Amino acid sequence: MMLWPLISGFAGGVIGWLFTTALAQPFQKFIQLRQDVATALAEFEHSRLWTGNPEEEPPTREWLEKRQIAYEKAGAALVAYSISNSFFTQLLLSRWLGSRRCYVRSAGDYLRNLARMTPGSQTSEKIHGAVMRQLRLASPFDVILPLWKRLLVHISVMVSSDFARS
Repeated sequence: MMLWPLISGFAGGVIGWLFTTALAQPFQKFIQLRQDVATALAEFEHSRLWTGNPEEEPPTREWLEKRQIAYEKAGAALVAYSISNSFFTQLLLSRWLGSRRCYVRSAGDYLRNLARMTPGSQTSEKIHGAVMRQLRLASPFDVILPLWKRLLVHISVMVSSDFARS
């Protein structure tokens, strides 16, 4: 009778360790990699140092090299993560996530391709958008526009109800 709490405590510890190792640590690493990609994109793409306009001065060679190194590093980390954490990567692709699925491997490949492209080009913009979609990163406009739409709908409902009363 005194052995049962010891066995159940040990079993609970093993289950907790398995959960932490199989799900929590890979999830934490995935969040960190997403943050690294978002930081690199914010630094080099969202700053719009150069928009591709021929009348503007192109970015310096040092800036382009720094951008390429950052994208290559982040892209390689995503690809390595998808290979080494294949179980968790498959969970991120599962149907029950619906529109929240994340495509880690393809995001890493896209990011490595983006590293070699000229910033501001049409292809670069498409690849940038693909990386954002693959990792479910939202641009500031993706967050702000739905809020504005809801606010406008709410205001129009209030105005129309006030108009109907009078």
